[in-house]
Amino acid sequence: MRERGLKVAKWGIILGLALFGYYIFFKITHLAFRCPFHEIFHLFCPGCGSTRLLFALLHGDFNTAFNANCLLFVLLPFYFVILIYQICRYIRFNDREIKKPITYFLYFTIVLFVIFAFVRNIYPHPPLVPLK
Repeated sequence: MRERGLKVAKWGIILGLALFGYYIFFKITHLAFRCPFHEIFHLFCPGCGSTRLLFALLHGDFNTAFNANCLLFVLLPFYFVILIYQICRYIRFNDREIKKPITYFLYFTIVLFVIFAFVRNIYPHPPLVPLK
């Protein structure tokens, strides 16, 4: 159990440092990853605005975060709880299996994101489209 906990901690630190590095890079250069889907097709993908959402959440600006990507803003707490649950099951029981209710929820959110992508391009107004 201890080895699995250390493994999760190691990967959490690596991911945290990578995200922190990207945040510092953005703050210094004001260069962010651009959405290739939006650049090629000039349409909003379901993830457009997610970087702005995360940066706004880091600053505690929930209104800007919601306006960046409203669906992800609503679903992020659920994803966080699922992630913590799966990590705890892995550390405690060495169980990597994703239970059926979680799988169904994730499939449901994929469908929501596809619908969201269509709606945000048909009706391109806030809060469906990310504000610049």
